[in-house]
Amino acid sequence: MEEKKDEEESILNEGEAEIAIAHARRLIQSGVHASDIGVITPYSAQIVLLRVLRTKDDKLKKSFIVTLQLALTKRYMLFQGFQ
Repeated sequence: MEEKKDEEESILNEGEAEIAIAHARRLIQSGVHASDIGVITPYSAQIVLLRVLRTKDDKLKKSFIVTLQLALTKRYMLFQGFQ
């Protein structure tokens, strides 16, 4: 799975995003409520990609939350030189 950067140097990985969507789909099929599923990523480009993939799937559209984890990772990422 290859990482890419968008115009703003935010990292995204299409393969990982597709795997996350597939896992969410399987969880829903096994009876987990979509509102109980969340995907956390520190990268804004990955959030956009996950939202795009989510809207292409009728079962996932408007059902689970894709959010940005800021609280603890932001300081670490800045220290490590990430976005």
